Amino acid sequence: MKPLHFIAWIIFFSPPRCALQNVTYVRRLEGESVDISCAPPEKLQPFGLFLRYKFPRAARDVAFFSASHHTVDRQYRGRVNVSGSFSTGPLSVTITGLQHSDTGLYLCSFNHSVGRAEENVEVFVFVETLGRCLCPHYPVLLHTLSGVVALLLLLVLGMGIVKLIQGNVCGCKKEIIPVPIYEEMSRKQPAGL
Repeated sequence: MKPLHFIAWIIFFSPPRCALQNVTYVRRLEGESVDISCAPPEKLQPFGLFLRYKFPRAARDVAFFSASHHTVDRQYRGRVNVSGSFSTGPLSVTITGLQHSDTGLYLCSFNHSVGRAEENVEVFVFVETLGRCLCPHYPVLLHTLSGVVALLLLLVLGMGIVKLIQGNVCGCKKEIIPVPIYEEMSRKQPAGL
């Protein structure tokens, strides 16, 4: 099971807690886009919207939008847009050109005159890669393991050759002294046989 699939499984199937928020799961392929709907809190007139990234990497503000300006985290620069209006209803934040590193839990947070209020809906975006290895260090690992195995085989072979040479060079062969048969036969037999 891939680590991010496991994280998504934990989020959706963990036992309910009193502070657990609603989570929507969205699955996309690399290069596609995702729309995250952000509804401003009722009875409060927001003047700014933060799109926040919460999990599994360090939490951060992905983008901030207001009527006068917007800022976007450098990892998302040129890929995040907002549509809609603060006064007329939900805003839609679109992330285009999704990358595997964009996988995570997102939520909307609104700035208003009283402070900052987070929306109670979170979106877990899983960006899947197809036809590309997610672990670029596999070749290095395979070469390292192959080298270790080859070194161990050479070591065992070398030890065998040393043992063979030691046995022939030092003349440590055991000499077998034959016991003459006639001595056995010449022994006196017990009387009465």
